Amino acid sequence: PPSTWFNPNTVFIVGKKEVTVVDANISSAYTREVLAALRKITDKPVKYVVNTHWHDDHIIGNRVYREAFPGVQFISH
Repeated sequence: PPSTWFNPNTVFIVGKKEVTVVDANISSAYTREVLAALRKITDKPVKYVVNTHWHDDHIIGNRVYREAFPGVQFISH
């Protein structure tokens, strides 16, 4: 499967009250790992996920953020 040959970058922008994530990830499993790393940095909620474009490696993990943060807003380009 595609997820075995690369793992894309994800960016966290930690604000005063919430977090913005840039690009989810290529799989739910990878996204859960990224979310676990984020939770080591902050306990603030993810309010926004910015998808820079529609490729699978940027959007498939969106569901993990929706499950963890029901009020999350997705911004796409």
